[in-house]
Amino acid sequence: MNTNNVKKNELCNREKCTACLACAEVCPVHCINVESDIFGNIIPVINKEKCINCGKCQISCPIINQIELHKPKKIYAAYSNSGKLHQKAASGGIATEFAKIILENGGVVYGAAQTTNLNIEHIRIDDIDDINKIMGSKYVHSHNNGIYKKVESDLNKGVKVLYVGTPCQISGLKKYLGGRAYENLFCIDLVCHGVPSKKTFIECMKYETGEESFEGWEISFREKNKFEIKLLDKSHNIKHRLNLKNSFYYNGFMEGYIYRRNCYSCIYARPERVGDITLGDFWGLGDKVPFHGDKKDGINVVLVNTEHGADLFKTIKEKISFWERTLEEAQAKNGQLNRPSAKSKFSEKFSQLSVKYSGRKNGNAKAVVKCNKKKYYALKLRKRKSLYNLIEKCFKRSNI
Repeated sequence: MNTNNVKKNELCNREKCTACLACAEVCPVHCINVESDIFGNIIPVINKEKCINCGKCQISCPIINQIELHKPKKIYAAYSNSGKLHQKAASGGIATEFAKIILENGGVVYGAAQTTNLNIEHIRIDDIDDINKIMGSKYVHSHNNGIYKKVESDLNKGVKVLYVGTPCQISGLKKYLGGRAYENLFCIDLVCHGVPSKKTFIECMKYETGEESFEGWEISFREKNKFEIKLLDKSHNIKHRLNLKNSFYYNGFMEGYIYRRNCYSCIYARPERVGDITLGDFWGLGDKVPFHGDKKDGINVVLVNTEHGADLFKTIKEKISFWERTLEEAQAKNGQLNRPSAKSKFSEKFSQLSVKYSGRKNGNAKAVVKCNKKKYYALKLRKRKSLYNLIEKCFKRSNI
């Protein structure tokens, strides 16, 4: 590993750190603290006074000791046969079908969920009634602290475990487990574009909505091909809608200039995968090779990467519709099956402005707003036009 710019109290270069937190969980004396940098990205920091130099953190770091990756064995386009589930899912509902089969057979599932105050973090569910908690896309970093210990405990009890997360989180889990092969562990990695920090997300939500607190609120990041953040208050009323036409955060996420810095050099954005199964949207399906299935309600790309993954896929075959496709077709419109998201001049500007506005109220949000001047003026014009149209409607209704 290139050790340039690695600080004495850090394990690896923070530009590369994915915050999988395997190091913090494996430490026998709990000398690794989780702190936030100026951008709001969480970083593990070693307390040298407590460190006993056992070396376990280094062994568990997937940046220092990279994990084995697998070339996909089979590629499918697929969606759930349950119309209700397919309609509710962000894409084809395949992740939920995998979760359901594990839960129905007495297993547990780990996945990203909203907890409190719009926080996104990984949770453990063992009841099929809780499956809604982990459904849907989450366009922000899901914190993973404390989860690997729970996974290990379940595995050692013989419980069947499904872990769904980003490739870097799965790499962290496998390194934490010391490379041990558990027949009762199944891992699904997601085709990930990159993740903004929780700080950036929360500050943007406050800045863009004018709200000071989101206690008891709910959030939806996407519905099918409608890319829109919906914020619902305690009474489940939709209070705000944020999309590409009116949201700086959504633009920053979709155009890829507000991610964690390691996302721009992601070692997992490639066709070889870390999970038993890889899931994403099958963008571009049928563009060059005819596809005769129904795509209108969303469809998943499914990469079966290991024999273990093939065994898992067999368990849901009767519950889904699926078609075998090629890796080349899957890669064509899924850029992160080829390479990491590109670091642009706007991502550099966002980093610079985050430093400039640090310490100010909603400083990261101000950085997002100011880092792309063209987008700033475009959104301002759209908002002004929307306001004009609203006033015009009010005048017409009042017959003025």
